[in-house]
Amino acid sequence: MNTTTSPNRPDTAETQVPVLPASGLAGSRDLVLGIGCDRNTPYATLAQVIDEALAQLEASWADVRAVASIDLKADEVAMQELQRHRGHTIHFYPATWLAQVPVPNPSETVRKYTGTPSVSEAAALLVAGEAAQVFAPAATDDAPARADVPPPHMPGASVPVSQRSVSLPVPASMSALLIEKHKLRGPDGRNATVSVARADGMARLSPETGRHA
Repeated sequence: MNTTTSPNRPDTAETQVPVLPASGLAGSRDLVLGIGCDRNTPYATLAQVIDEALAQLEASWADVRAVASIDLKADEVAMQELQRHRGHTIHFYPATWLAQVPVPNPSETVRKYTGTPSVSEAAALLVAGEAAQVFAPAATDDAPARADVPPPHMPGASVPVSQRSVSLPVPASMSALLIEKHKLRGPDGRNATVSVARADGMARLSPETGRHA
């Protein structure tokens, strides 16, 4: 795993990046984001940390298929602004679900404040695992979008757990993570973190054994 620090802002931006090929991501629309932030983090900080992570993969918002976080952050102004400005509905998961997802960088400090040892990594892997089943593929000239399946991007309110599933979705495996964590500390000292995973063709955990399928 490589750790890099932004040269322009020492000690304010840190990335944990597995050694994975990033080529061919631009235009794929197969990326998902897991995001976390301190209470009252400004929207500008949240948007910047995501833009920086995508830039490392030579990708953009056009390549993002879904965004997820913890339900404790559903009332954050920055999350609501992100939905409004970027056009993605954020899928909020309860801490009890996130705590069951194996992640490469669990944190007892995060568990103390949120009830789960991971927010961004676990959220990314959960929404990646759901993506193939929950989200309709993007419409093309050969395959128009189905009217009975909601599109992957729905501006507006968040998606409550009760409207998606009554049980823990099957998460993607840790190998789906392209960026484990990219963290940015804003000018006010508040932190935002994003994890980036692939939502297409990755190994998934077996619900029966808990092992990678």
